[in-house]
Amino acid sequence: MSDVLDMRAVGIHLGRGKGRREVLRDVTLRIAPGETLGLIGSSGSGKTTAGRIALGLLRPDSGTATVCGTPYRRSRREHAGKVQAVLQSPQWSFNPRRRLGDSIIEPLGVVDRGLDRMARKERCAALLVQVGLLPVHAERYPHELSGGQRQRAAIARALITEPEFVVFDEAVSALDVAVQQKVLRLIRKLQDTHGFGALFISHDLAAVRVASDRIAVMLAGEIVEQGAPGEVLDHPEHAYTRRLIETL
Repeated sequence: MSDVLDMRAVGIHLGRGKGRREVLRDVTLRIAPGETLGLIGSSGSGKTTAGRIALGLLRPDSGTATVCGTPYRRSRREHAGKVQAVLQSPQWSFNPRRRLGDSIIEPLGVVDRGLDRMARKERCAALLVQVGLLPVHAERYPHELSGGQRQRAAIARALITEPEFVVFDEAVSALDVAVQQKVLRLIRKLQDTHGFGALFISHDLAAVRVASDRIAVMLAGEIVEQGAPGEVLDHPEHAYTRRLIETL
């Protein structure tokens, strides 16, 4: 089975004219189905740019980026539903004027047009239960839920299309520590159930340790260290990793 993410020697420049700068340089990352790679680094290190390439929002200037076995081309339609994202602020996933259930099933309109509305609502209800909510939450509006509940709903929305690859970009950083731990355990449980691969981008080392099977450390657009969470966080080899652990 193909890796869900295969970035090889990826480089990219952003900006124009004198403001144009190299953001990623020779970045190689691979994620297998069912595996989570944690990507850490200080602000401006390039980790969010790497996530945008993984989602097909940016094209590399050099190297290759293959997702779910095929490269992103001019259109992202062929990857629709296979690749999803959970962002830092769950309210970004929802229209405040729409009920949660309508927002959660919305991606199915792109990938599974043959599924009737009743079947979509049943899938939504089942996912809400899986993420620790109730089917009745589908009838509520985003402001009627707590931050942790909204993030659980955002995860349900990301999983409604049964994706092969999910990017979690600072997905728990807006939550308090107790809720973070519950959401992280939920993500791991859902990954065991659904088998998706994941890129977990965060500045929170404790969250990355819980969420990840492997960790990659990014500095100034380059990967400087990779390994198992215990190896990287407990026995870092690179000086930057050691400084990062001391400051974060």
